[in-house]
Amino acid sequence: MRRSHASPDRWCALIAACVAAACCSSCEFGSDADPDGEPQVTVFGTVVDAADPSVGVADAYVYVPPRPLRSAGTVRADSPLAEDHTTDTGGYRLEGLSLATHTIVVEPPEGSGFVGVEIEVTASEAVDIKMRIALRRPPPANDSTADLLDPTGGI
Repeated sequence: MRRSHASPDRWCALIAACVAAACCSSCEFGSDADPDGEPQVTVFGTVVDAADPSVGVADAYVYVPPRPLRSAGTVRADSPLAEDHTTDTGGYRLEGLSLATHTIVVEPPEGSGFVGVEIEVTASEAVDIKMRIALRRPPPANDSTADLLDPTGGI
């Protein structure tokens, strides 16, 4: 099941203004700056199976959750700051992140058996960041690891 979130309204306004001004081929807002002129970075890479890192995890949902917005005593959250679904080979790309510490959340595809992860990444300069994220499967329910750690059964 694919998840989708609406784009922030400010991008819609920016695109409309850009089209109206006919500046799309030479727009001042490049990939390294947001509409407010702040530097931005892209986090990209691959989501892989921890048991075999040569195998990418397809259709995982990778996103940076919004920061809560506080106003008049209420907390409101907007859509994710960046989001993507992994490709058939596990590739993902999160664009437009500010210079800050962000949490990247990976939700595995439904029925895959993988456990989701949250990872913090800090963008301290306007340089794109490449990351490989490994997903693990939980041990089977009848795993006897506890017996190996304490063979007496705790007696």
